[in-house]
Amino acid sequence: MVTLDFQTIGFAAVVLATLMGALLLLAWAYVRSETCLIFWGVTDLFCAGSVAVLTAANGRLGPNVAPFSNGWLLTGAALTYCGMRAFDRRPITLPIWLAVIATPLFYYIACVLFLPNVNDRVVLYTFICCCWLGGSAYVLAHVPSYAPAFSRMLVALFLAGMCTIQVVRLAGSLAGFRPLGGDMTSEQMAWTFAAGLFFTVGLNFGGMFMVLDRMASCDELTELSNRRSLLMGASALLRSALASGRPVSVLLVDLDHFKSINDRFGHRTGDQVLRAFAQVARKLLRRGDLVGRYGGEEFCLVLKDAGSDVACVMAERLRRQVMDDLREVEGHAVEATVAIGVASLEAGQRVAGIDRMIDAADHALYAAKDGGRNRVVLAAPLVTPQPAAPHAGGAAASTGVA
Repeated sequence: MVTLDFQTIGFAAVVLATLMGALLLLAWAYVRSETCLIFWGVTDLFCAGSVAVLTAANGRLGPNVAPFSNGWLLTGAALTYCGMRAFDRRPITLPIWLAVIATPLFYYIACVLFLPNVNDRVVLYTFICCCWLGGSAYVLAHVPSYAPAFSRMLVALFLAGMCTIQVVRLAGSLAGFRPLGGDMTSEQMAWTFAAGLFFTVGLNFGGMFMVLDRMASCDELTELSNRRSLLMGASALLRSALASGRPVSVLLVDLDHFKSINDRFGHRTGDQVLRAFAQVARKLLRRGDLVGRYGGEEFCLVLKDAGSDVACVMAERLRRQVMDDLREVEGHAVEATVAIGVASLEAGQRVAGIDRMIDAADHALYAAKDGGRNRVVLAAPLVTPQPAAPHAGGAAASTGVA
């Protein structure tokens, strides 16, 4: 049977957790846009502090040592949740900050003054931990349509697994079983440290995986998918549509006279126009649709289960929304508009690949530009060489192109 020395594993856990926290904070100093790294780095430091307290006390869980140490762990769990929100650029509101601050204080006061029984302390600790870890998994599980899903779903599953263990522990404590944390031997404490270190390392690697995945697949300016990630997702969506016989459409969108906006108002305003367009596009997407920056001021949307009729309606809606929302940006009357080319694959039809659809949408986009811009143009059906009839959409004229 493998045995672990309490002091050795405790010292190793403190060193590794401190090192991981320092590395995450250094990573944030290098990549300032990823504030989630601050929360996760500080989480590691709180975990290191908790283990250091227990190690210094030689594992003796006195009436003040255990509540103080566990309070630090709960603070780390709360900061993990904040980090997941920061990863999605969600605000950390005042009520969340108050809950983070109140968590260790409430737990310590409750344990010292009202919960002399170890089992009751375990129930309270486990319940609070489940809330923070479950909340973190819930935040990650709600994947924005424009965000990479694989890495964050892995971390969400990892967090859900940690939460499940705590739920089992909570159920056991409520059922009256001997709690993990009361009258533990030094070897049991060492195994507990080892398990905690495993989850800490796993969560750190998962968090870094998410950050690296986003940096590799997202456009830094607009936070939409970059071209490589977009084409990979579009190819997968097309394969799924072909296998199920469902329709799919591609929209290529170009901001009209974007160079003129840069020349008149400066590149800072031009960047804000690109960001504003990205926000408009995200709001109009349905679940399962894709959007990304194709290059420069050109964007690409891939619409799941959308034939030409649905695609043209959505394109026209996007065109109108851009006109309304991008009239003024940063106090400048930019009056931004877009030209949109649409290529659709109807239900049951076949196409060689996503490149063929993008080429067709590109031809339609050029027709929209040649026709005066600020309009939607539907490409000819992909399965026939003849040009399609013009598509009438709102105030914008639409012309079929081969």
